[in-house]
Amino acid sequence: MPNPSDLVLFTFGPIQPFIAASRRTQDLAVSSLILSSLSHAGLSYITENPDTEPIFPMQGAENWEKRLPNRLVFLTSEGQGKIQAEEVEKRVKGRWNNIAVAVRSYLAGKTSNTSWFNDWDTQVEEWLEIYWVTVHWDGKDQTYLHTFQTLNLAIDARKAVRSIRSTPQPGTKGALVGTLSAIGVEQDIWREISSKISKVQLKDNEVLSAIGAIKRFADQAEVPGIDLDRFPSTGSIAVSSFKQEILDNWISLEPQVAEFVTAVDDLGLMTFSKPEPFTRHLKSSQGDPDKNKLLQLDGNYFFRDFFTLEKVNANRKDTLGDMETSDQTSSLIKAGSKSLTALFDKIASLPSEISISIPKPNAYYAALVMDGDHMGQMIDNAGSLEKHKEISRTMSSTANDFQKIVEEDHTGILVYSGGDDVLALLPITCALDVAKEIREKFQKNMQTIGVEADMSGGVAIMHNQSPLETILQEARKAEHQAKETYGRSCLVVSVLKRSGENLSAAMNWSDDPQYDPPISDLIQYFSMGWLSTKFVYDLRSEINALVENLPGLELEIKRLAKRHIDPDVQKSTQPQIDVDLFADRLLKFIPLMPHEKMIQAMVDWMDWLMIARFIAKGERA
Repeated sequence: MPNPSDLVLFTFGPIQPFIAASRRTQDLAVSSLILSSLSHAGLSYITENPDTEPIFPMQGAENWEKRLPNRLVFLTSEGQGKIQAEEVEKRVKGRWNNIAVAVRSYLAGKTSNTSWFNDWDTQVEEWLEIYWVTVHWDGKDQTYLHTFQTLNLAIDARKAVRSIRSTPQPGTKGALVGTLSAIGVEQDIWREISSKISKVQLKDNEVLSAIGAIKRFADQAEVPGIDLDRFPSTGSIAVSSFKQEILDNWISLEPQVAEFVTAVDDLGLMTFSKPEPFTRHLKSSQGDPDKNKLLQLDGNYFFRDFFTLEKVNANRKDTLGDMETSDQTSSLIKAGSKSLTALFDKIASLPSEISISIPKPNAYYAALVMDGDHMGQMIDNAGSLEKHKEISRTMSSTANDFQKIVEEDHTGILVYSGGDDVLALLPITCALDVAKEIREKFQKNMQTIGVEADMSGGVAIMHNQSPLETILQEARKAEHQAKETYGRSCLVVSVLKRSGENLSAAMNWSDDPQYDPPISDLIQYFSMGWLSTKFVYDLRSEINALVENLPGLELEIKRLAKRHIDPDVQKSTQPQIDVDLFADRLLKFIPLMPHEKMIQAMVDWMDWLMIARFIAKGERA
């Protein structure tokens, strides 16, 4: 369609507030699916209509429709831009209304009161923000760049004139979307609804706005395309790498796992009939019923402090009721705790030739946010319609690659990916590796089409019982810091502990293919006990005297490493730690700190070592 035509840019929102307003991982996942569903409705019209031609995004691999961006670019016949944009808007609004109606019907079936319908419909109608602009293009390659730049300027100008919600939002605010009033509070509909559904879906005294209710119940309302039988809890994400280690060493650990599963079952905690949807776990289990029982267990069961009457009752099925205080109950809870300890002890006693790199579960998990640097400039520099399409196709395939990295190569959960941006939840043991691999894959894929591109990222690490909203905010804050404070091509990690000093550090990416930053290996050394974590403290106590003396620092690293390496590791015929190489890699890590002054670089460098120590040991540190 490169004859004189209209170029259209269509977008909608709000995006970040909608995603961030999540109390449970299920809320987060459903939010992403809803937004992708709206994009898919608009894109379906564009791809099926003979008078429109999609430019961005392009159809990708399997499940591509579940990770679509909220920004659509397409061509249409000259003079048809406004008409086609309005048709796309109708499709998107229609999809949103269908979702809202389905959830309203689901809730209406659980309460006899219908007086809240008007408030529901008003919030639904006012929530969705839609913006589009259309610009005429003469169809010539030499003018495409200017036309597309004009299109971007026009959408920025249009979004600057935002619609203002006209209906006041007084009274009690909804639990998820705090800017909107909870509906049906005066009619007490939420108490009635909560009596008919699981407490997992709606906590006592929790009231919701229409938008919050859609986030919470869209998957229960059987909305097509928004079907989540089960989404892992933050506790399950935190221990997913530990579970993978058990699967990888199943023959050695099967008796202890069976004992633990039986003890959990005796407590009435086998509350799910299906394994959690970790792709790598499912591939490893290959449908084995005993392994699947392990994968059905929520991650919180793998922490010693879980086995209390209060926590057990909070996790039992509603139909079972609470366990009463009795000698029998106490005995069952002790059996659960004892069987977990037996599993840990068995792992600790495994011979050295059996590799268990994560000997105990960690209560902390990570949120990873990554975003392409200067993407607007990159597309602006495409120079032609065909180049723009080529970039779009590459980004679609890259989104699929990102999912493979997060969910097949590692044990994380991808919340969304548009090919140049990522939100993933991960166990902390692999978060840094995933960030590095995503950046490298993005660079490599873009280079195949002759485009030099890079990414910046933010990682937030928090306890799995911390508010989900907080870790999402901190991850995005870290990503913003990587771009705005450190000039992009950077990764920022923030560790927010429940007690003690928080940690934060930044690093520039290394483009030397021969150099591998030492942090992941350092995490393994600490985790396995090969190197005492006192190495970091001793080095930190001496660092001020060595800031300007790198040869002296190298010698001190070697001295302290030899001092703190486990004696059995030192005596091994194949030592796991090469001290000279270890010291060299640590020193080469210093220039990656994004600071001009050496003293500031050394502060970040030491913070990275402290972060590695914390990732390895968690609160045990």
